[in-house]
Order: sequence, then structure tokens, then C-alpha cells
Amino acid sequence: MFYSVPHRGSPLADFKTPITARSIELLEISKDCALVLSLQERWLRATSVTRPAVRSLVETTRTLMSVLWLRIVSVHSADAGIGGLYGVSVDHREICKPSSRHCMLYKELLNLMETALNKCRCQ
Repeated sequence: MFYSVPHRGSPLADFKTPITARSIELLEISKDCALVLSLQERWLRATSVTRPAVRSLVETTRTLMSVLWLRIVSVHSADAGIGGLYGVSVDHREICKPSSRHCMLYKELLNLMETALNKCRCQ
């Protein structure tokens, strides 16, 4: 399960203005940077044989950052290249940290884990 993971980086890392202060973590995931693309390629190779059940969720609502409403992870970058990609109408903060065990984001993760465990038991 991926919660708005930028598999191809984030264009926000390339913004250089006083308003958009960039953290070290953001600088490390600039759009199409070699490190991020290498990690994505290695992920695809590692999963090519087993083809695990993967769900990628991406926020569809912009996130308020200081005074700007921004899209943190694009739909294109959130696509893991394997499994399903689903848009969720929450912002980046909400998608990265499910609010409770009753939240759809948490239930989806639990469902995916149960499916994987049941698959292991059957083999």
C-alpha cells in the first residue's frame, strides 16, 4: 500500500522561493531525479517475479502549505507501475496519516494485508 508516494519525484522540490521553504526530505525527491527513478526501477524489478498485490492511493485535494494550496504528489508520480492507482478526496496530510481505524484509508490497508496473509496460507 502506497499513500501518495512520489515514485517519480515531486515538482515541489524544484520550487525555489522564500515562501516555499524546502526540507532536506523534499530536496531528495526532486522530479525525475536519478535517485528516485533508480529506486522505482529497482522496486519494479524486485516485484516483477512475485507481482504482489499493490494499491497506490493519491490525494486529489490540494494541501495548504503556508499561504499556497499545492498538489504535493501528482497522479503520474503516485503510480507505482504495478497494481491499482486510486484517487482519494483528501489532502496530502490526511492521506499520509489515516485519522482512525474507522477511516477508509486504514480499512484499505487492513484489507490488503488480510488478502496477502490469506494468499500465503493457501500456498
